[in-house]
Amino acid sequence: MKEEEIEKMNFKKVMSVCMASTILAGSFATVNAAEKEVIQGKNMYETAGLIADKQKYDSVILVNLDNSIADGLSASGLSGAANAPILLTKKDSIPEETLKRLKNVKKVYIIGLEAAISKKVEDKLKCDGISVERLGGSNRNKTSYSVADKISELKNITSVAITNGTNGEADSISIASTAARDAMPVILTNGKTIDFNIKNKKVYAIGGTSVISNSLVKSTNAERLGGSNRYKTNEIILNKFYPNVNEYYVADGYDLKNALVGSTLAKDAPLMLVSKGSDKSVFKGASKISKIGNLSYSIYEDCLRRASSNNINNIAPIKENFDILSEPTSTYEQCRRWAESKRASDLFMEILPILYNTAVENGVDPTLVVAQCAKETGYCKFGGVLDASFKNTCGLKTPNGGGDYDKNAHTRFDSWEEGALAQVQHLALYAGKEGYPLENPKDPRHFADLFGKCKTVKSLSNNWAGSSYGEDLEKMMKEIVSK
Repeated sequence: MKEEEIEKMNFKKVMSVCMASTILAGSFATVNAAEKEVIQGKNMYETAGLIADKQKYDSVILVNLDNSIADGLSASGLSGAANAPILLTKKDSIPEETLKRLKNVKKVYIIGLEAAISKKVEDKLKCDGISVERLGGSNRNKTSYSVADKISELKNITSVAITNGTNGEADSISIASTAARDAMPVILTNGKTIDFNIKNKKVYAIGGTSVISNSLVKSTNAERLGGSNRYKTNEIILNKFYPNVNEYYVADGYDLKNALVGSTLAKDAPLMLVSKGSDKSVFKGASKISKIGNLSYSIYEDCLRRASSNNINNIAPIKENFDILSEPTSTYEQCRRWAESKRASDLFMEILPILYNTAVENGVDPTLVVAQCAKETGYCKFGGVLDASFKNTCGLKTPNGGGDYDKNAHTRFDSWEEGALAQVQHLALYAGKEGYPLENPKDPRHFADLFGKCKTVKSLSNNWAGSSYGEDLEKMMKEIVSK
């Protein structure tokens, strides 16, 4: 099964228990899950087409993103001015996913000269009876000037955004949805000077000092909208142009092509860049979050969980003793913050949703499962006889067992999902969960004589492992709950 299909299966399964990550022991306010929407085609051409399908239009903008999104950034403002979605093409041919959206179109704006989109494509459009206007210059910056001039023909321009056309794409993408909403030209520069007339316009300089110099900001009397990274810039722009919103579009913070084509849709709801480690606190209380393009489903899950998370002040007092079978004693967000504070590996952060949700689904406290995996694998940095290839989340041995330093004594699993399930089943067996022992468990050491031996985390000492094992886990769990 393909990785994407596995991710989608896990996503559907996880969402059925997503709310459990915010329902802790004690009394809590009711929290509604955010509405979800997925806009994703089999490739970027179809994703752009699906976004166009949500709009009414008789004009489109054609962009080639094979080598750069620079021309597309210029196009975002034109999208608003011409009420035209951005569709994607190759240099010498138009993909079928795009062609089917051109059947009733009267006009196409081609962005870039023939080095970007060939005359062959232009001739094909004209042959189909479509009016074509090419907007381009000798370089990406001058192409943005050409697009800005066209916007000024269609709309009265009151503001412009200036960006670095060479190394400021990650910051610049955050202004695209605002540019589409307000028909605002996006002017590409070298970050130091500008050759385009922007007199009597409100100017926004997008990005920090590493991409837009202080001298350029001063000479254009611009308002700088830039943070320490693409996500901070994204947040600053959100706060500036989209106050008090509760619906969001999300796209991968590194694959910017989907974020660009999504900008034409995100006129009234901002488009947020997200990645595995990005801050998702902005989504708290969101009523709807729409995923655009090939953003990882696990990252999308994180966004949805954050939307549903309770205020930290509603969390019950930290328990002195922890039961193995329990409602969640921490939220997923608390586990994530704790893992980040411990400088957990990227792999640990990646499998964290698997650990948490597998535990919730099987009635085991996810705080314990997360803490135990961290303890047994060194936050997935390993260092002992195990490595990532085992996909063993807690050092479970084979049915025959063996020494702690014998690699062959430890079980290899086919996936992290199987490894996490085996860990959870072994804990549930120890705790005497109803219906256990199981007939066909993933747990390789599912021995009947372990049933009901340990009801509490502390009692795992001298059972699962050494004399202080349970106490060590409880200490880690208390750290998680305090986050």
